[in-house]
Amino acid sequence: MDNDCNGSIDEGCTCTIGVSESCGTDLGECVMGTRTCLNNGFGAGQWSDCGGVGFLPPAPETCDTLDNDCDTEVDEGCSCVNGTAQPCGDDTGECSRGTQTCVMGRWNACTGFVGPAPEVCTGTLDENCNGLVNEDCICTPGATRACGTDLGACVSGLETCTDGRYWGVCVGYVAPAASESCDTIDNDCDGDIDEGCSCVDGTTQPDGHGRLRPWYPDLQRWSLGRLRRRDRGFARDLRRRGQRLQRLDRRRVTQLLRDLRTRAAGNLRQRVGRQL
Repeated sequence: MDNDCNGSIDEGCTCTIGVSESCGTDLGECVMGTRTCLNNGFGAGQWSDCGGVGFLPPAPETCDTLDNDCDTEVDEGCSCVNGTAQPCGDDTGECSRGTQTCVMGRWNACTGFVGPAPEVCTGTLDENCNGLVNEDCICTPGATRACGTDLGACVSGLETCTDGRYWGVCVGYVAPAASESCDTIDNDCDGDIDEGCSCVDGTTQPDGHGRLRPWYPDLQRWSLGRLRRRDRGFARDLRRRGQRLQRLDRRRVTQLLRDLRTRAAGNLRQRVGRQL
């Protein structure tokens, strides 16, 4: 009917009030429903929502091998099928596989597996599961070996293997001295004795005036010049006693230095020396 008397019938109406029709789709898991044309309150028809008994509209994919969204494609965007399981992890060396289950189209965390661990150098197992055994180990924990050198005055020591990855400190080692002591001993442990020394500490030799020239660790930089007449008694006294400087102990050498300063002053030449 031309209710608004404008010469046109049911203009602007989408349906005839009271009429019903099928709606939706029957693709995939969907089931079609029914809709009815209802009065919109202004005398015009308007379709109701699609519904009815058994109606199933499209739904998001649930990764269950069904076309839930009714687009003719199955489980698009899913990496797995819900509820399925698969092995995970590695079974190389001491490792063992676990299991992961598909939840909402995604694989969950791996459970029940034994993963890699640091290598233990006491056995022959591949604890870190890389296919190699003890690849980072350089020694057996608790093992010992000699360290240092036994050359000259040095004495070798022992070092102990710590956790298989490094050797500990050298214990009991007598290390080389910084320099030779001119005592017929290889103090710096280089295989050479008294290199750089012009004499052996504590020995004596004539000084060209019938007197002994002292050689001693801290006296070898001192030398006597010609004694004046008033001081020669001291030199004669020294010879008469038969003292040999290499037999003097530290106390006597210190006293000798003091005597040389006081009794032979003016005849003593000092060469960059130091007192004991």
